[in-house]
Amino acid sequence: MVVWRDISSSEDDEDEPLGEWLTVEQSCYIYCADEFRRKAGLNHILDKWNTPLGYCSDCSGMDTPLYALGMLLGDKKDCIQYLSNSECNPAAQRFLRMNHPAPLQSKSDIFQKDTWQFRQSKVGIYAGGFPCTPFSSLHFDTSLLGEEQAKPMWETIRRIKSLRPAAGLLENVTGFKRVINIVMDVLLKQLPEYKITWVELDQKNMGSPTTRSRVYIILVLEELILRHAVINFEKFVADMVSDFDMPTDLHWRDLLLPKAHPVVKKTMEDRMRKTMKPGKQSAGWMKKHREWARNHKVTRASGTFSKLYPGLVNQLSSRRELKALDLHTRRKGRFQIANTSQSIHRMSLTYCDAPVPCLTPNCTFLLAKEGRFLCGLEALIMMGMPVDQIKWEPFSDRALMKLAGNGMHVRCVLAVLCIIFRAFNRQKLAEYLAR
Repeated sequence: MVVWRDISSSEDDEDEPLGEWLTVEQSCYIYCADEFRRKAGLNHILDKWNTPLGYCSDCSGMDTPLYALGMLLGDKKDCIQYLSNSECNPAAQRFLRMNHPAPLQSKSDIFQKDTWQFRQSKVGIYAGGFPCTPFSSLHFDTSLLGEEQAKPMWETIRRIKSLRPAAGLLENVTGFKRVINIVMDVLLKQLPEYKITWVELDQKNMGSPTTRSRVYIILVLEELILRHAVINFEKFVADMVSDFDMPTDLHWRDLLLPKAHPVVKKTMEDRMRKTMKPGKQSAGWMKKHREWARNHKVTRASGTFSKLYPGLVNQLSSRRELKALDLHTRRKGRFQIANTSQSIHRMSLTYCDAPVPCLTPNCTFLLAKEGRFLCGLEALIMMGMPVDQIKWEPFSDRALMKLAGNGMHVRCVLAVLCIIFRAFNRQKLAEYLAR
């Protein structure tokens, strides 16, 4: 049995700069598993859970499903046996080592061979978050499944066939829908013993003031599914997804840290040190900006952003950002959030109290009213991560933003895990894992 690390009771708590700032609203937003358990009708099942549950992940990132699984099981989370992870990103590898119990094996590449000790283990839940680059809308001229970075996806299918977990979940961007029929055909042929379906989930429909639509593939061994669920698995999953629809009273500003927080202050100081260099922007950007201005009939935009938000100019890192914001503010006026990481044609601006736009690894969200940029720690909070129980201090703001942008949202994973546990025949599952 793997000992679950309880970070909240570590000796370093007195040095933790977050605890005194985490609000009631933020805590309720993060620790929402009880609501999901109730909506899924799982309280009577999970309160009596005593079956050891092996967990394995590939392309793990922060291993969000492991956090979600621990939250869902609550007092029974010691039943989780952390068997394996694989992750090629050095920052994510470091995060895994610092914040999770040591698994039986930890690989830097999904294609590495498994250890003998791991091969003797029984996997209950398998999670895979293979690279999204081939399927992303930001990836031009992609050959989709023919891309080199699509190979880990095929390897996750081979791994499921080899490990034969009781259930699994795979996650990717909505652009994955372009190949979903092909992939589903392969899955159904390669894994005939599984009931398999896919759903598109967005946390904004699950009580979150943020939006991030993703495709989740759900797999459960047919022999372990309750009779009423196996008859029409797709309808069973769709009905359960609708159960998780919940409004939110939270505004995205409720998830921000106060301006006096040391992380926020440091992020602002770092931004101000990276001031724009004197000189003109590149000819390529100037051409794109002229085209955009001509198409949207915007004239005399220079200096518009500076007049509206004089305190924000010294936080911009390039003249490209300034010119794009000049044009956008000249066209529509004041805004709430602007993602300055994108070119002017893709720069998304929020003009009302809409959900926070999709967090991506390289996003830079300018918060106009707050007079600063969103920091990486706040991005983790928006992704539902238990930031008061993880060690994030050694990571730079940029590294935390990348970890958040590459991760799964805890609420979406909770919904998928609830569906899986609701489908399980508990007696058959216990017998299967004990073989």
